[in-house]
Amino acid sequence: MNLDTAPVNAVRLMTMAGQILFMLLPALLFSKWFYLDVSAVIRTRIPSWKEFVLFGIGIIILTPLLQYFITVQNYLIDVWAASSPFIHSIKSALDSLNDLVEKTYGNLLTAHNFYEAFLVILVVAVVPAVCEETMFRGFIQKSFELKIKPVWAALITAIFF
Repeated sequence: MNLDTAPVNAVRLMTMAGQILFMLLPALLFSKWFYLDVSAVIRTRIPSWKEFVLFGIGIIILTPLLQYFITVQNYLIDVWAASSPFIHSIKSALDSLNDLVEKTYGNLLTAHNFYEAFLVILVVAVVPAVCEETMFRGFIQKSFELKIKPVWAALITAIFF
């Protein structure tokens, strides 16, 4: 499967199908199989407008801080790699892997019209978010919460995630 010559929309749809097939469907099936009432395990609620506002403010504040953190982190890794041949070899391997990932996903994330932009947003943001949250925060975390304290359940789920 050469991603350079593969039909990009087909790869996008396969990516979305993989998320649904291997994350969302098992979470729903296991919830039904183990608990009978899926709504007791897969909790959903619409956030209030205050939560949306707080989320927006948090994103506005955190984004520049995280960008600064990444800049400092990259600088420190470069300094560390310059002083250690072992760290330099690891950094070189990870940099080449990063280049491969950027090349591969560059095609998948490029949109030439509204339909492709909608599909990219669906494949990259919406479907993974729904599938992963259903599996991890829904089935897995709720299953742990029924056996141990909610704080520990959230911590263990976060480690799995």
